[in-house]
Amino acid sequence: TKSYGDYLLAEPYTAVVGVPEYPRELKVMHDGSILALTGEHRLSVMARGLQAMVVELWRVLPGELNHLVSQSGGRFNAPYFQGYSFDQRNISEVFREVRPLDGSDPIKTQYAAVDFGPYLAGAGSQSNRGLFFLRVRGWDPKEKQALDIEDRRFVLVTDLGVVVKDDGAGSHDLFVVSFASGKPVAG
Repeated sequence: TKSYGDYLLAEPYTAVVGVPEYPRELKVMHDGSILALTGEHRLSVMARGLQAMVVELWRVLPGELNHLVSQSGGRFNAPYFQGYSFDQRNISEVFREVRPLDGSDPIKTQYAAVDFGPYLAGAGSQSNRGLFFLRVRGWDPKEKQALDIEDRRFVLVTDLGVVVKDDGAGSHDLFVVSFASGKPVAG
């Protein structure tokens, strides 16, 4: 084999090189953290080389929003809790599900969807929106334990968006709009 500059080795070189195991992967496919209340309430998950995954959803209880705001920091899509003894378990109800995957081929990519729909209340209810902490983790079905591979998201399911307009004088006008209609929401 010629190297840079067309140099050749004077003697042949042979070596046995170990190839590492194909890496396992698990990733929530969406970077965003808002799902519209209208339409599907699903996020896709990509997995590779795993036999199963565990999906954990923590739905923030409506009466605990003040604790979420006062005890967390960071960006909306990746908040963190400020105290070591307080986290989403203190302000949420938890839903957990183990899903089997076909991990027979470590190169094959698999896709699954996390559906938030069953965890939302009935239509017309004020509680049919939700703030969720989502965590997907690799799962070993034989040992019945989580693996060291995971991904997380903080997800808001709502029909309300906020538009802020700045005028030339430096003041702000705030409008609440519906994702479904694109029109302002009264009141």
